[in-house]
Formats: sequence, structure tokens, C-alpha cells
Amino acid sequence: MIENTENWKLLDWGLLENAEVVENVLLTGAGFTRDFGGFLTQEVWSHVYNHPGVGCCSQLLSTLRKNFDYESVYHEVFREKNYMEEDRKALNQAILEAYQNLDEEVRELRKMAGRISVNGARGLISRFEGKQNRVGFVFTLNQDLFVERHITLSLPWVNNWPKGECQIDLKKDSIRLPDEGELNTSQVRQPLRNERLVYIKLHGSSNWQTYDGKQQMVIGLEKERDIAREPMLRSYTAIFKMVLTKAKRLLVIGYSFRDEHINRAITLAMAECHNPKLELYVVSPERPDLFMERLYGEQAHSFGMPEKIPYGKFLSEKLKGYFPYTLAEVFPPDGESLPWKLIRRRVFP
Repeated sequence: MIENTENWKLLDWGLLENAEVVENVLLTGAGFTRDFGGFLTQEVWSHVYNHPGVGCCSQLLSTLRKNFDYESVYHEVFREKNYMEEDRKALNQAILEAYQNLDEEVRELRKMAGRISVNGARGLISRFEGKQNRVGFVFTLNQDLFVERHITLSLPWVNNWPKGECQIDLKKDSIRLPDEGELNTSQVRQPLRNERLVYIKLHGSSNWQTYDGKQQMVIGLEKERDIAREPMLRSYTAIFKMVLTKAKRLLVIGYSFRDEHINRAITLAMAECHNPKLELYVVSPERPDLFMERLYGEQAHSFGMPEKIPYGKFLSEKLKGYFPYTLAEVFPPDGESLPWKLIRRRVFP
């Protein structure tokens, strides 16, 4: 039995008032966009380490040579007093430019034509769409714009967001998120029950600014604290928790299960006090035995550093399906694959 350390009765359940949730819900991580040109953690580290501004910061370079998890480095540099302001500015700029480089990779469909079917990914996401008064949900931990650029979805309460596939210039265009007052007004104008498919970026986006106009991304080891400061992201987190108590199946693609607050939300949603019938399915290229070892905390290492997966043992016991494939194997450019048939048969009966 998992101890319920959060009072979910205090969540703003009015956000889902009169809105039924579809049975299947999708959660994606960095691995979802990897085969479309996206970066995994070690690749972002490489972009940061090789950035000219970082190259002028000897202490920052020394830290990066010892720690290959850029989020952990970010946490240390911005929390420890022994780093100079130049280190922080250089690291922040390097990460922003890494995401700009990522965006350049995922913008043009012709780059992807030979390795993966974008239509396959579109078809997958369309399976989570609601009908009649049901609302479909796609949650992501990614801060890139791949989905917005190539798939038409609704992003609740993001002001001035273009309808249809996004043509925003990441280097020039940014969007300020609503403050508490603006958010409450938007909730009245645009209730979730009027949407068929909603895209929720739980950690924000690389082109979003905080409600008070700061350029800040939700990365590091204190994501919960950063989310708590941002009214819209708080609402997004609440929606994630509430939806998990109503859904029947959660399909996770490309997430490493390293974020404690995400694992806790899934775990508590599955615990007896909420939704014990919720089933967990995972698509990841990691070998099943290694994935289970990580969840159980046995021989768990990430980029050379010891790693313990929060709530890993509970999640491993609740795992109903595991598909050890990359998304390129699921959606090859030359027709329907066996992995996709297996996933479709199990997750979309």
C-alpha cells in the first residue's frame, strides 16, 4: 500500500466539470521525439559542453566533466554559492541554444522522410481524441515544439497560440503565460469540456516565459518548486492528476521515469485510494531486463551516476505491457509494422 501523502480532494476538480475523460491517455518524454531529430539528455549535455560561452567558464567545465546529466548540473550551478554569475548565464544560454538547435532538427518533415513516418505519429495521437462530450489528453514532459509544429492540438490557456500547425520562430517569438487572474478568466471562456484533444506540457515549453516575463525553463532537480510558482503549470499538474484518476490505460512513450513528482502522481493514481484499475503500458527501446532493474533499483545507473527510480518497485508491479522498440521501429516510413500491431492490439482493444 502506497501512503497517500497528498490531499487530491483539494485539487480544482472544476477544471474537469461536466467533462468525461477518454479511456486511454498518453504521456511522452524525450524519447518520443528522438527519432524525429530530438535530443536525449546526453546529447543536450554535449551541446552545452561544447558551447563557446561555457568553454570560457573553467569551473562549469569541470563540473560538466564529472556529471553528464545537464539537469543535475543546472541544479548545482544555480543553487550553490561557489559558482559565479558568468557560469549561470553561460549555462542558461547554452541550454536555450541547445533547444533552438533541437527545434531546427524537428522543423522540416523532409529530414524525417527516410527514417520514420510522421503520419504514423499523427495516427497514434489521433487515437487519444475524444468524441461527443469526452475529452482526450496527451501529456508531455518535453519542451520542444515537435508536436505543435506537425500536429494540430489545443494548448489550454496559452494566450495567442496559433491554431493549426505552429510556425513560431523559436529564436524570436516567445509567449508569456497567464497570471492567476488571467488564468481564471480564461478558464471561464474556454472550459476543457469543449475540447476533443488537449495537449498538456507539464514542464512548460522552450518558447514560454513565466507570467512575470522571465525566460525560465522547468529543468533541474526542483521541478516541483518551479511548477508551483507558475499558475498555469500548477493547473496543468492538477489536470494530470485528476485525469489519471478517471482513465483506464496510460501509455508512456520515451520517458525514463526519473522525475519523482511524475512517478508519484502515477503511483497515487493507481493506489487503492484513487484508481486501482488504471493500467500502465510503456514503449521504450531499453531492454526489458534493464528497464526492470532500473525500476527495482538494481544496478541502476544513468550517465555513469547511480540512480534510484522513485516509486519504481510499485510501478514495475503495475506494468501491464512493455514494448522494447524505438518509435522509428513502431512507425517505419514503408508501411505498418509488427510492433505497432502489438501495441494497438494491447492498448487499443
